[in-house]
Amino acid sequence: VNTVGEDSYGAEYLANFAAQGVDTTYVRRVPGSSGVAPIWVDGKGMNRIIIVPGANLEVPPALGVEAVAALAPAVVVGQFEIPQAVTAAAFAAARAAGAVTVLNPAPAADLDPALLASTDWLVPNEHEFALIGGGALDGDVAVEDGRIAALAERLGVSLVVTLGERGAAVLPRGGAITRVPAVPVRAVDTTGAGDAFVGAFAIGLAQGW
Repeated sequence: VNTVGEDSYGAEYLANFAAQGVDTTYVRRVPGSSGVAPIWVDGKGMNRIIIVPGANLEVPPALGVEAVAALAPAVVVGQFEIPQAVTAAAFAAARAAGAVTVLNPAPAADLDPALLASTDWLVPNEHEFALIGGGALDGDVAVEDGRIAALAERLGVSLVVTLGERGAAVLPRGGAITRVPAVPVRAVDTTGAGDAFVGAFAIGLAQGW
């Protein structure tokens, strides 16, 4: 659910989605440039991404609502590369239909109260966790768990914090924190790791895990 520009990037995005079997019913084209994201990866596989939103900023809230109503999904996932107002509208429709909402606050920004009010699960990485007010996570498990619990309570959400090679911390509302270890690998390029995690997590929720 998105918009792309009427440029060559927009055409290439749509062609690639079609080749990969991705439904683009709820992708619109608008005048101007498509969003792009130059990525730099260091020798340890860590990345830095410069986001130029372009047409991403032109997604109308009604498009998100329309998609949720038509698709009737079990889980709706959002993030911050489109306006938060769009995701808030889609999440409100999802909540009304009984779907679970999962928000990945990336790239990190202040949380729109309307969006937060319709968020079931918040899934930041450790850097996003700090930037949205949770404080630094430096490996001291007792301190980290305290900060994770405090942020979840303050925001009123279930919380999963991804911690890179240290795995993830999972805190459902009203529950206790579970630490899930990561499988050791030699990281070559971490680009998309958080997206893959959120996608797999959403599938688990949809399956009732």
